[in-house]
Amino acid sequence: MTLRPDTRKEWLVTNGLGGYAFGAADGRPSRRYHGLLIAARRPPVERRMLFAALLLSAETASQAVLLDPSPDRPASGAIVDFSLEPLPTFIYEWQEAGGRTCRLIRTLSMRYEHNVTLIQYRLDRGGAVHFSLRILPGLRDHHAIDSAMPAAGGVTAKTLDHRQVVFSRGDESAWLWHSRGAYVPDPKVIGPARYDWETRQGMEDTEWFDSPGRIVFDLNPGGVLEVILSDGPVRSPQPDRWRDAEIRRRRFTMRLRPQGRTPAAPVRKILSAAADQFLVRRTPGRKRTIVAGYPWFTDWGRDTMISLEGLTLVRREWKAARDILAAFAGAESQGMIPNHYPDAGEEPHYNTVDASLWFFEAGWKYLAYSRDHAFVRRKLFPVFQSIIQHHLAGTRFNIKADPDTGLLFSGEEGTQLTWMDAKVGDWVVTPRHGFPVEIQALWYNALRIFCDLSTRFGGPGKLVESALEFARRGRTSFQERYWYPAGSHLYDCLRPDGAPVADLRPNQLIAMSLTHPILEDRKRGKKILAAVRRKLLTPVGLRTLSPDHPDYKGRHAGARLDRDAAYHQGTVWPWLLGPYARACVRVEGGTAKTRQHLRGILNGFRRHLSDCVMGTVSEIFDGDPPHEPKGCVAQAWSVAELLVMSGLAAKK
Repeated sequence: MTLRPDTRKEWLVTNGLGGYAFGAADGRPSRRYHGLLIAARRPPVERRMLFAALLLSAETASQAVLLDPSPDRPASGAIVDFSLEPLPTFIYEWQEAGGRTCRLIRTLSMRYEHNVTLIQYRLDRGGAVHFSLRILPGLRDHHAIDSAMPAAGGVTAKTLDHRQVVFSRGDESAWLWHSRGAYVPDPKVIGPARYDWETRQGMEDTEWFDSPGRIVFDLNPGGVLEVILSDGPVRSPQPDRWRDAEIRRRRFTMRLRPQGRTPAAPVRKILSAAADQFLVRRTPGRKRTIVAGYPWFTDWGRDTMISLEGLTLVRREWKAARDILAAFAGAESQGMIPNHYPDAGEEPHYNTVDASLWFFEAGWKYLAYSRDHAFVRRKLFPVFQSIIQHHLAGTRFNIKADPDTGLLFSGEEGTQLTWMDAKVGDWVVTPRHGFPVEIQALWYNALRIFCDLSTRFGGPGKLVESALEFARRGRTSFQERYWYPAGSHLYDCLRPDGAPVADLRPNQLIAMSLTHPILEDRKRGKKILAAVRRKLLTPVGLRTLSPDHPDYKGRHAGARLDRDAAYHQGTVWPWLLGPYARACVRVEGGTAKTRQHLRGILNGFRRHLSDCVMGTVSEIFDGDPPHEPKGCVAQAWSVAELLVMSGLAAKK
């Protein structure tokens, strides 16, 4: 994946702890999140921007050339090429006064499960060159920027030995190790950097940098400078060994079980490597969890359960799946698993109705793939029992099974408990309290899975009887109440008073895509798929609302109010292709025509995988063509569900 650099293309490297390095292929920072070392101080949260940039300049006998773009002035266009594999690699070229071309190669990687970034500069062509590397420490929260111009000297630098420098501001410190040259104190305020992405979002878009100094060094052709950035002292540095280990690890992440030789196979390999970026360690205990997205999401219960199959099970990561399921099982409270863990490391939030129900589907899929009955019986089944008990009796946020209909009620005016959860102040953008369609599908599926496991493991008799009765009653009520004849699709929600909401949304696909589908009528299923294909299906995912609806928003853009108003009101989400693909196979069968249709969608992502943040999939896209990518630049459930779809497209 080699390309000419431009400002649209970005790269992302992660370290298995929630930390990352992130930037543009042309070297010009265009987001507050662009930086060389964003460290997760308490993995995977408390992420800090330790080093924003290193600005390279070349000085020959006749001229000085700025090779990296500086916040206060552009570079000379020296970055002429970029490639992502095996490691992000930048090619610099510039002309000496006599016409000779100088060429330098920079590679970047992170040390896995360490808050460490490795950067190598190698002079490939030209004469002897004197270089200067100006250091721009960040030393801030990765979300926060300060537009005020600082006074020089706010960031201090202390040389620990002739190879290591520690930079500090307040109680925050970061370390830099260099293999040659010398650190020169040279305090300077650099800026302002103006971030294009923040400007478009209507956010604070200006940042200044307090740079204490620079590294000066000389290279002859073939000469190398190694730089290590770290959140702690660098002891026994082995940059070559660490870099080689990362190359081997990255190649290993592309492995997948054979699915036949299909046109989608290259896409599957890229998606498998992308999947690895979201599997991280959580402290204490160092158990695995899933980061929902980069750069700003942490681990979310709903996203984790939906992503589990694609990120771990498809890739045979059994231990990672066990860690994740066990961790969320251990956090169960009042029959609910957490909605999300805040980035600042506070206690988890439980404001969700569907995460606990997706937990059943994830646990069942783990059992189907791994055959690990002992783990499911010991760790998951008691939690499943607690969830069923609390949902029948009633738990937080008015979540309670209705004894008359068997359906699951949730929420109240002013709450947002489903995945369509955008809220601005007191305004719930997509109010769905009552009986949302996918919640009934998930509730029925959870009841059936609990009963199936009770048969194997021996569940409490009265609770099993209640679960069976609620499943029977709920399925009957669903068939009677959720079909919208005029639109030939399902209602999206029933209000608390039973009034139906006829909006055409993709949530109804979940009624046909789970282990135990609440809707098994193929005639209705085909009509639903036809309606979805006419109005919701796009080349990059499904719209969240039909374009015919008066509240449809075709662009996710502008200030936060405008973006939140569009988030689930027409914006396209790739993760919904997972339920769509499963529904296609369930309703239409795994025919050659169905597989070809799914492969066509999957292959449509080739351009996106080499564009924007290369090698991964965005959170959302505009509802209107050309469906520009928006939101989080790398999203776990987007990658995960495309991996699942790729498997369905390949199976015969």
